[in-house]
Amino acid sequence: MRSLYPFLSLFLLTLNQINLQAQCPPPGFPSPGGTCPTAPILCENLDGYCATINNNNVVQNFPGCPNNVLNNDEWFAFFAGTTTITIVVTPSNCQAGGNQGLQGGIYGGCINQIMDVQCPCSTNPFTLTSTNFVVGQIYWFVLDGCAGNVCNFAIDVTEGSTVGVAPPPPGPVTAPDTVCVGTSTGVSIAPVEAATIYNWTVTPALGTPTNTQPSTTINWGNTAGTAQVCVQVENACYENTATSCTTVVVIPKPTAVLSGTGVLCSGSGQPVNLTVTFTGTAPWTFTYTIAGVAQPPITTSTNPYTLPISTPGTVNLTSVNSPAGAGCSGTVSGSANIIQATINLAPNITGANCGMSNGAIDLTVTPANGTYTYTWSNSATSQDLTNIPGGNYTVTVTDQYGCTQAATIPVADNPININVTGTTTANTICNGGNGSISITVNPANPPAGSYTYLWSNGASTTTLNNLTPGSYTVTVTAGTTCTGTASFTVPDQPNTPNVTQSVTNANCGLSNGGINVSVSGGVSPY
Repeated sequence: MRSLYPFLSLFLLTLNQINLQAQCPPPGFPSPGGTCPTAPILCENLDGYCATINNNNVVQNFPGCPNNVLNNDEWFAFFAGTTTITIVVTPSNCQAGGNQGLQGGIYGGCINQIMDVQCPCSTNPFTLTSTNFVVGQIYWFVLDGCAGNVCNFAIDVTEGSTVGVAPPPPGPVTAPDTVCVGTSTGVSIAPVEAATIYNWTVTPALGTPTNTQPSTTINWGNTAGTAQVCVQVENACYENTATSCTTVVVIPKPTAVLSGTGVLCSGSGQPVNLTVTFTGTAPWTFTYTIAGVAQPPITTSTNPYTLPISTPGTVNLTSVNSPAGAGCSGTVSGSANIIQATINLAPNITGANCGMSNGAIDLTVTPANGTYTYTWSNSATSQDLTNIPGGNYTVTVTDQYGCTQAATIPVADNPININVTGTTTANTICNGGNGSISITVNPANPPAGSYTYLWSNGASTTTLNNLTPGSYTVTVTAGTTCTGTASFTVPDQPNTPNVTQSVTNANCGLSNGGINVSVSGGVSPY
């Protein structure tokens, strides 16, 4: 407990009432002060106080009484124990003169609040009262002798209390559980009756309270740790040594660093996974942009955190904070440039013919400045395919980033229409044959190489000679699957010989006859 002045207890005042009435101020009570700032505080009790006005003061304004001045004023202060206080001032033994008596007033805050004033001078008892006192506050009392008049005075408290008391212990402290270094946060308790001073402390000294009110702001320093925030209450007369405390965890400001890079492969549906590494206290909430476009915030307790990116552009972190500490914003760094790789395939196809391996695929890949590898379904690794039969060919193209693009390319097997025509020469002999067949094939130059010929008599040429009369069929083949067939008939047109004879008869049984035969037509020799 503290007091500006040691006073006798009210109990002792009562026991010595007769002696007190004989001495003003009463024993143990201070004399009034000459100004408001020098006024003594009568913490024990204002009731029963008495003193004598002096005449040594200078003229000064009389607050609340604009047409009056203070000449020889006396100041003292008292403790408000109730909200309503009524005080009776009794002047006595005023010096004879033209203007006798006292005037007075009660003020809060050393003349920044007028509680009540007595402006006219009076030698009779007068009353000062107010219902707006704040319990525990100190109020200032002035009494002035009019025009320098010197009087005795006595104070009687007829309503309320001016007995100073210590405030009760403070209640629970309201404060955030977690705060961030370098920030300011409010802490408070419910106002304590009769308390006018709230002594806030932070142990260890991780922060600094800014006032001595029921609510204060603590400016936290740059050191993290765990602190006890406590408050102890008092008034201008007495203190209560009890404290009320709460624990506050001071966390460091977070940091977030973005790392990684990658390429988005068009059409793959696979993101690029970047890494965000944090310091500080989890969880963390961070924001970022892709190509300058803000993305939704992410809150995570995972460290490091994998950030999947599915959009090309430069990725930048824009903020990070720890939600556990209100306003705990940190610093961010790092960026990543995500590019998108697109592989375009444009095949130029040459079809095969007649089952031959004469097809081709000329493959154009863009963008042209890429570096590519090729894997074909027929095990080829070149960009283009030549001398291939008809069919489906699948190619997988891989660029320098590992992105792939696949395509299945059909190569047609184109048939050709083989038209076979020919001329025949009839057989004109009776023994053996001398017929012939000569054929012409269209198109003359097949796209599948040269023609092959197979006749029904086993021949494999375009012309047959020395044929006996009859039917002959030829199959003309291009490649392995294109054929044309034609049948031809060699007619039988023999040239029959004509025989004429002349006869010479024999005579008289002699062998002197003769026959002369002549042959014409037919085919020699005969």
